[in-house]
Amino acid sequence: MIIRLAAILAATILLGGASASDQPSAAGGKEDRSFTECPECPQMVAVPAGKFLMGSPAHEPGRFDSEGPQHVVTVKAFALAKYPVSSAEFLAFLNVTGYQPQPCNPLLGLGWRQLHRGQAATPTDVEPPRWPAVCLDWKDAEAFTAWINARARAAHPDIGTRNPYRLPSEAEWEYAARAGTNTSRPRSVRAWK
Repeated sequence: MIIRLAAILAATILLGGASASDQPSAAGGKEDRSFTECPECPQMVAVPAGKFLMGSPAHEPGRFDSEGPQHVVTVKAFALAKYPVSSAEFLAFLNVTGYQPQPCNPLLGLGWRQLHRGQAATPTDVEPPRWPAVCLDWKDAEAFTAWINARARAAHPDIGTRNPYRLPSEAEWEYAARAGTNTSRPRSVRAWK
């Protein structure tokens, strides 16, 4: 399965790592809720706790059976990466660790390559550095996340042995993507109030 790695990278603990200015106010103000915990860590955005109707109604055009039944889900506050992990960020991980993802398409020879220790290459030669990292699977996402956790612990020894970063649940991802809307498709991109 090919995934966009950082589009799904989330922090499990929001209030422990973010400063007070990053947290939403009780009055619903527009404070900056983004933060970064280490130079290699992704820029995160605080997502407030809340409830939402997960899934889509049975009568919605283009609906898949896996999108229902609709049900109310309560989500605790968390943080989600503001941007997908870019090819450049994933290359930095490969260059430092020497990790080697499996090819996403062995038949076509598509996959991340380790040229030699300390220098890796993207699946294609024309992939811009700021594009989302592609041609990765769950194991690759977990390896990247483990590296980010190690970098966050090095920058903040008070974290101890905890791993503040993980992949979000399906409910967290849908809740963040909906950003308070209940339409089948967002009419425009909007931020949490």
